[in-house]
Amino acid sequence: MNDRIRAAVCVAAVAITAGAGRIERGTYHSALLARDIGYIAALPDSYAQRVASGKRFPVVYLLHCAGCDTSMWYNNPGYCTPVQELVDSAGVIFAGPDDGQVLSWWLDSPVRDHSAYSSFLAFEFKPHIDSLYATERDAAHTGLAGHSMGGFGALHNLIRHPDIFGAAFSMKGAADIMPYSGSWGLPAVLGNQATGAANWHAVNPVEHACELAGHAAALRTYSGPQDWFYAGNLRLHQVLDSCGIMHRYNIDIDSLEGHTSVSPREMRHMADFFDSVFSAASAGVRQGAARAPARMSSRDHGAMAWTITGRALGPAPGRPYSWKSMVMVVLKRPDGTVRPAIADMRKP
Repeated sequence: MNDRIRAAVCVAAVAITAGAGRIERGTYHSALLARDIGYIAALPDSYAQRVASGKRFPVVYLLHCAGCDTSMWYNNPGYCTPVQELVDSAGVIFAGPDDGQVLSWWLDSPVRDHSAYSSFLAFEFKPHIDSLYATERDAAHTGLAGHSMGGFGALHNLIRHPDIFGAAFSMKGAADIMPYSGSWGLPAVLGNQATGAANWHAVNPVEHACELAGHAAALRTYSGPQDWFYAGNLRLHQVLDSCGIMHRYNIDIDSLEGHTSVSPREMRHMADFFDSVFSAASAGVRQGAARAPARMSSRDHGAMAWTITGRALGPAPGRPYSWKSMVMVVLKRPDGTVRPAIADMRKP
């Protein structure tokens, strides 16, 4: 961030305690967007004491859906489990910027002025959060999560900035935007698809997902047959599988849950996903890699969580399964310690 942008930072933080975590609200004046951006951060309840003992925290950036605002993550139980109820168990800081309901799509618009939201996230907002809090600043400890438009944003920005954001959890995200040429404000940020299709193709996650090959990126997506974006998420899974990029695709087949909310189960999965990813990073275990197996799942055995790291191994002695079913994982014990292990991910 240059001096001009640093000088433009304006913070007005108001802190309250809510649920298990601590909520702080603030504003940041973005030079890229030419306006103030509100945000909310959720900190673990023990943040101050742990920082005093030298602890630094991973950060998950929460990207809200179209027509919403970031408060949905924190104070709308009908929409999702408030993240402050998850922040202690996840051991992270959640930080959610507000796009002002302008349908930003969390991308750099080629047709609208002052709408560089991807660059804002990577080069303004993340450094700002890092300057305020005791954070782990590397990509391995920095994640993105979002729903719908925000799920698109999580995918797009993981692909675009894999050296800044090392993990993404997309909840019913728009993984393939091409079928929606007139919907949800997309033409306002990308232009007319019929005459400017290149703009759309340039940011379509399903078309660029294979660019993650070679990057240590961890990815989990969630959708289901009742979701508007189910077909695109299924296609994304197939593309990632064909590229040999490790990921987890959770299909909620049994649920009648539609598109417009996020189930408590998936919010719990999000918290567990980032806890596992960041624990593995702290243990020095590299996450997803090129040509790692893509047919993945994480499993819980009592209080121990399996964390996929993407290191493909040879078949285990006496096991008739393909090498693609064998991966290096990390076992996380109840006391928080971790150790590497080998698991066959095909068998329950």
